Amino acid sequence: MSIPFVPPFSFDIPTWLALIEEAWRNSNISEDQKYQAVIRALLTEIFASITLALPTLSPEARYEGLKAAITAVHGRTTIQSFKELIPSQTTSYKYDTPN
Repeated sequence: MSIPFVPPFSFDIPTWLALIEEAWRNSNISEDQKYQAVIRALLTEIFASITLALPTLSPEARYEGLKAAITAVHGRTTIQSFKELIPSQTTSYKYDTPN
């Protein structure tokens, strides 16, 4: 069984998964091949962090379960991550206008 191409891992998980889906769109790849390809592309730390979240599923459903586990644990986009770093502006300023 040959393992299909997977784009290099990115911490922007939603975008990375979208690139994978696009790369495989017109191919005849089984769900088990998809699962194996993504597992091999994951960084060790990412795999370790989702191991407990991986459900025990049939081979036909393992790929979707893997995607759900990765997204649940690491599913923020780069933009969402940046927004979390920028403190929200909650202070309002009142300016007195001259009479």
